Amino acid sequence: MGIVASPVSAAMAAMLTLVEPKGFSLVPILVIVLPASLIAILVASLVQMRIGRPLEADPEYQRRLAAGEIEPPVIEPVTEPPTGGSQLTSPATGASPAPEAAATAAAPQPGRKLIADLPREAKLSALFFLVGVTIIVLMGIFPEIRPAFPDSKGKSVPLGMTTVIQLIMFAVATAIVIFAKAKPAQIVKMPLLIAGVTSLIALFGLAWLADTFIAANTGAIVSLLGNLVDRAPIAFALALFAVAALTTSQSGATRAIVPIGIALGLPAQFLVAMWPAVIGIYFFPANGSQIAAIGIDQTGTTRIGKYVVNHSFQLPTLICWVVAVLVGLLIAGVLHGF
Repeated sequence: MGIVASPVSAAMAAMLTLVEPKGFSLVPILVIVLPASLIAILVASLVQMRIGRPLEADPEYQRRLAAGEIEPPVIEPVTEPPTGGSQLTSPATGASPAPEAAATAAAPQPGRKLIADLPREAKLSALFFLVGVTIIVLMGIFPEIRPAFPDSKGKSVPLGMTTVIQLIMFAVATAIVIFAKAKPAQIVKMPLLIAGVTSLIALFGLAWLADTFIAANTGAIVSLLGNLVDRAPIAFALALFAVAALTTSQSGATRAIVPIGIALGLPAQFLVAMWPAVIGIYFFPANGSQIAAIGIDQTGTTRIGKYVVNHSFQLPTLICWVVAVLVGLLIAGVLHGF
């Protein structure tokens, strides 16, 4: 849900390329998608809070603990040196403790530690990222501040938001490496990057296959979807969900299906409203983030089910899909007309 609601995601860049010519820039998209996504997440979270057993009653987690496969959780209390050491008193007598006891109480105890302050570089890198996102949003709101270049007809045209997103985020990454002293040699060893690159390679083939298949059968797909959309326009959301499930790529499904919706004459506001259906990437447990989440979770409570599709991500996926699309359609209809 964060991908379709993010001004800097690849899927947003793909969507902007398609709907900007229809008069839908970054801000109108976010006005529909952001609240729809937020409401969907809240509803799914409320449901998920009531799903599954607490760890103390989960048989798989308890089996792993008993077998020594995982370490029991250790929650160390966070202690802070009290201010005004001379005012320390004994809770039993109200008397001031001995100097040695006061010194011991004022210092963090062995085995306990204060929450370590993040290094200055970490804070700086987060600041760079937030500044980059802010600049992108401002450029989406105010096209006049974007660099403009003459088109083939000599007319000055602002730089497209897809290019703006790419340029600014590359600049942010460069600034983080240079000024926040991020070490490239360590970056390539980070588990998150390794998982991301692995997913990228795995998904590239699937997205390419889907794009090739859809491009070769565009006529048949447009005809089939046209009949469905004529009878029930919301069927377009089903098509988005299905293609996203097959490609496991939100940007790939966006590039493949949204142009078909445009060709069918669906209003841009409803294309945007149904766009969160690309959360279908989680229908099959083949997405890189799903596999990573299952691998990271040592408790065994995040899993792929016996029938594959009955995995831990299925219920929140379906809830987010339905709620986000319905809320998005309502917002789009109120703001732009049904």
